[in-house]
Amino acid sequence: MTTKKPASRDNVTAAAADATPSLTAVAAFLDANPDFFLERPELLAAMTAPGAARSGNVFDLQHFKLQRAQAESDKLMASQRYLIDTARANQTVVNQVHMAALGIINADSFETMIQVVTTDWAVFLDIDAVTLCIENSDIEVPPSYAANIRRVPSGLVDQQMGENHDIRIDEGIIGDEQVFGAAAPLVRSQALVRLKISSATPVGLLALGSRKEDGFQISQGTETLSFLVQVLEATVRRWLHLPT
Repeated sequence: MTTKKPASRDNVTAAAADATPSLTAVAAFLDANPDFFLERPELLAAMTAPGAARSGNVFDLQHFKLQRAQAESDKLMASQRYLIDTARANQTVVNQVHMAALGIINADSFETMIQVVTTDWAVFLDIDAVTLCIENSDIEVPPSYAANIRRVPSGLVDQQMGENHDIRIDEGIIGDEQVFGAAAPLVRSQALVRLKISSATPVGLLALGSRKEDGFQISQGTETLSFLVQVLEATVRRWLHLPT
């Protein structure tokens, strides 16, 4: 039986040194993987910054590269935070629209439904003004809910929207009194949505206004607004037994 001698400290140290990659190998790896520090930004914080004793050119080059890598890492982190914040904001909007839709679906009368739109939607959607506009026609609006509907001149909807547009978003504006009535001076951004309730009814307009200049933004998506208006149109048709 052969007894092995324990490895000496010098041998262990030498073996560890052999396992450590050379500077050339590290440099070659970083050249082949330029995004390494973007994927492992925490390693930048552990790096020793070049000291003042280094020669000017070496110090400047290393310092520049380190700053650039750190800046790219910060930019990536900021982009991730923006995406997370945007996702949360979008989810908030979706939840608000769902509450508004359920409010009119669960209304126990047509008059209550109109009141939900013109009163409660401002709370649900965190805005400051909501109006339902219907263009003047020979069709009479029953007095029981006429107070919550604005009658506007024929042709106003096309004037506001353009003939081929169903949704219009503006920011940094002052509300139109024909659309928002007494609330117009408060409105600094708006979303206007054409209402096409039925072939048997005049064209209408749903106007949403915010006192914040960026409450509605031109760059925002319109899918949730389109969904909400479709629910409103379908609910009105159901209550009034109207054709599409």
